[in-house]
Amino acid sequence: MGHLLPVIKNFAWFKDDAMVLKEQFMDFDQSPVIGIGEDMDEVIKFMEATAPESYATEMETKKTEALLNLKNLDIAYEVQDVNGNKVIVVNREEYSCEKILDEEYLNKLHTELASPQIAIGIPFQGLFIAISNESADLLQKFPAVIKKHYDNPQADRISDRMFLSVNGKVVAYSGIETDAAEMPGEAKEEACFVQTMTLTGATEKDMEFIVFIGHRELAVLKANFEKTFIELVNKCKEEEAISCTIKYMIIPEIIQKTEGLVAVCNELSASFCNADLITKSAPALHHFKVVFNYAEAEIIAEAEVKMGNGE
Repeated sequence: MGHLLPVIKNFAWFKDDAMVLKEQFMDFDQSPVIGIGEDMDEVIKFMEATAPESYATEMETKKTEALLNLKNLDIAYEVQDVNGNKVIVVNREEYSCEKILDEEYLNKLHTELASPQIAIGIPFQGLFIAISNESADLLQKFPAVIKKHYDNPQADRISDRMFLSVNGKVVAYSGIETDAAEMPGEAKEEACFVQTMTLTGATEKDMEFIVFIGHRELAVLKANFEKTFIELVNKCKEEEAISCTIKYMIIPEIIQKTEGLVAVCNELSASFCNADLITKSAPALHHFKVVFNYAEAEIIAEAEVKMGNGE
């Protein structure tokens, strides 16, 4: 009898089979799914619930056992150098992509990359790629790299998204959303780099966003702050969210911190946190907060507002 192990699959896997034990990896429409399989060496036998009413209990029990077995698997990784930056690659290793579920393994990668935040791609079965998100150049190109591997897979597709791990826990996801990121080669010099990740909130009505953003010209950067703010508040309106936090991560390799940048961030933090504007734009919101971070650690402006019964 083989060991139970988690298996990461594409969002469409067994989509119409209600009894196969599976759950979404994260809360979005095309999230990869986690299946539970018994590894029989030559084949994986996927588990099914014995009855609809016991599905949730059986999934939780078998998932706990499968994750423990995954933790005991020693999956080797390779550290590559890309323009002076470390890139971790696990290729053609069985259960390599599933290691995104192993917090201890991810923490080892955090240590290797010397960063509390790392970006991860699992485009197809057997390929796991991780980078530190401290390199603006790599971060800018990473979504296009993942999408390229996903579109030209060497095994079963998993996901074209980029995932963000913070201290060993995957908290966010992102896809290609900008013209710059869609370019397979160098980004257009005039393009503003805007990479948005949707963070999981305390409840489904709590929206949290992290936006990696940068441009060498302050006026263009300001315009993209405003554009992103409108897009994300509209998303809150569509989801009828009751709270929203937007954290702008200004990329220092793209723009220097100046008095002008600080002034713009303070101006926008005040104008964004306008109760009348928020109520008009997203009536269900009771609480809104915006933070402007430079180099990810230094807060240079922040503000928040509560509306109506959000007190």
